[in-house]
Amino acid sequence: TQIAAYYSISDKSVVANKDLTISVVDDKRRIYGVEGAVDYLIPDTDWSTGVNFNVLKTESKVNGTWQKYDVKTASPSKATAYIGWAPDPWSLRVQSTTSFDVSDAQGYKVDGYTTVDLLGSYQLPVGTLSFSIENLFDRDYTTVWGQRAPLYYSPGYGPASLYDYKGRGRTFGLNYSVLF
Repeated sequence: TQIAAYYSISDKSVVANKDLTISVVDDKRRIYGVEGAVDYLIPDTDWSTGVNFNVLKTESKVNGTWQKYDVKTASPSKATAYIGWAPDPWSLRVQSTTSFDVSDAQGYKVDGYTTVDLLGSYQLPVGTLSFSIENLFDRDYTTVWGQRAPLYYSPGYGPASLYDYKGRGRTFGLNYSVLF
């Protein structure tokens, strides 16, 4: 089990201008949050469970008041929960990862999403065979960048649909490794 709190503050930002120059501007900003992980091995079994998380807030000072920061830059909070089963020589784990909604003072919003993964491995006499099915339920979602990009580039560089970057669909993985 581990937990940490953090707080950072800055008073300047670097901005990329449309003419491809860079400017340093006043920008009072603070980022603070809590991150942690809790893992639990269920006694006398091959089962385990746990969660890890990062809950954060990004704010800027506008006219002396702290407000939600622009969704083009603010990061969403995230959490992963899992349950695992590891009878020797197997190891199996199902995990759910959620990226939460984030919104700003201008009313823009980045929608969160949840994906579920199945991960496993089998210890061979020489090496380990690992396999995975990521996005197990083939969830259709737009990545955080896919939701931010239209705020940067549309309509000046094309319609918003041009920047609708989708997350990967169901993805299968297979790996063999040997430690030596």
